[in-house]
Amino acid sequence: MPMIISTDDLLSSSPISTDDLSDVFPISVIINIAHVKGENTNTANAEDIIKFKGNRRAELRVVKTADVSSVFVGDTFTYTIKITNLGPSTAIGVVMTDTAPNHIIFTPSGVTTTQGSVNPSSTPSNIIVNVGNIAPGATVTITIPATVTL
Repeated sequence: MPMIISTDDLLSSSPISTDDLSDVFPISVIINIAHVKGENTNTANAEDIIKFKGNRRAELRVVKTADVSSVFVGDTFTYTIKITNLGPSTAIGVVMTDTAPNHIIFTPSGVTTTQGSVNPSSTPSNIIVNVGNIAPGATVTITIPATVTL
């Protein structure tokens, strides 16, 4: 199942806590027991137990910052989004979306990512990055140029 990350509610320097984006389920054991009936008199072969142990999913930390502390109309600046996989498993099919706040427009052609690719359907008001899989302990950095408008 892909993991979708939306940074819509982040301010320029407000980190999301790991609790907000963790996609974790507890490790558990599933036991499936099958009983076999028939003419076989060897009861030692009449039962088979298979145990499946579930794995925890990835826990992602997302931090969004800006390279300026204040801006004026017409100013350009850069948002940096860092996505770190705290583990224990690989995050599969990660997609990051960022919607521009009021009075900010993005420059989709200037977006960079250390992994994956910028989705061609990105617009000045909505950036989508198809990050892909993130290994435990790995960090992906995305930069988004932005301009202040009226």
